[in-house]
Amino acid sequence: MMSLYPRRACMAPLDRAGVLGLLMCVAAASAPAVLIAQVAPAPAAAADVDLSNPDVAAIAQVAKDFSQAYAAGDVDRTVSFYSPEVIYMANGMPNHAGRDIVRQIYEGAFAANRGHVDVHLDEVKVFGDVAYDRATFTVTLTPKAGGKPSVSKGRLLEILHKEGGKWRTFRVMTNATE
Repeated sequence: MMSLYPRRACMAPLDRAGVLGLLMCVAAASAPAVLIAQVAPAPAAAADVDLSNPDVAAIAQVAKDFSQAYAAGDVDRTVSFYSPEVIYMANGMPNHAGRDIVRQIYEGAFAANRGHVDVHLDEVKVFGDVAYDRATFTVTLTPKAGGKPSVSKGRLLEILHKEGGKWRTFRVMTNATE
């Protein structure tokens, strides 16, 4: 859903971490200049994602809202989709624990790049106040200083927890496919 680390260069100090490879490089793969100021389209969902279930629909909306925050380069809003206890596991990287490190990753990525992430939900299952989603993503990061955009594609598996009535990413694992 929303978890994306740029796997190829994007961030100065957290260069290897990239941006959510975080949803989702990320947005798992999900850029040095201004983030793309366009609004991301609603994430596509597989036919078996039951959007008639209010919790599933809310999680799909979180994916859409995450994509919009990412495209706007809005660090505060992007980070708000994560639980304070988030553990982010990106392909080939050490675990990143806590919202503060996720904030640092996005600050570095958004300072240097314009970004865009597309998320396709393949599966969403809800079990009370806990849910998981499985998705694919494409992240495009364009250096603000100029240069060729970097495009990363990957998969993610995310565990969400309903906190204060809002679905937040509690655990996320991404891996790049391209």
